[in-house]
Amino acid sequence: MKTRSFLERDFRLEFLAIMLLLENGASMKILVYWNHRLRSAAGCTYLRRIELNPKLKKISWKEIYRTLKHELAHVLARHRAHGKRISDHGEEWKKACKDLGIPREKVFHNMFPRICPKRKYVYACKCGVKWRRVRPASKKMACLRCCKKHNGGKYSHKFQIKLISKPK
Repeated sequence: MKTRSFLERDFRLEFLAIMLLLENGASMKILVYWNHRLRSAAGCTYLRRIELNPKLKKISWKEIYRTLKHELAHVLARHRAHGKRISDHGEEWKKACKDLGIPREKVFHNMFPRICPKRKYVYACKCGVKWRRVRPASKKMACLRCCKKHNGGKYSHKFQIKLISKPK
């Protein structure tokens, strides 16, 4: 697998993750990366790849370890589910957290502030409903409420929304 430049692999954390999984009856390879593109998330999991926010390094080793366990709980819960679909933070995940030593783990954190871009483009329908968007619409759009009410839920150019305000 070709590594992207914004990812930095951490072999020590990989070894630690593999050992934690082995202690819980899961023998598998896991990859751990520092993802320099993460902004507000502490970490994320993709199958058997864990990505952590490098800002965790400035907080503490304890927070890195807890976040690694949180993400490992997702891997362990999926492993135990044997391919069955499970909720991201459901009962299976909670059990895996408990087994990994973080029994009262929270789903969300407040370590890094959320970044919300300004919605500068304003669109409106004839019915009076308005929408604010970060980017201009790339294709023609219609008001869903009007399409449902007057056209059986199907698109109609009669209810196309119009751009009424954009940034200068």
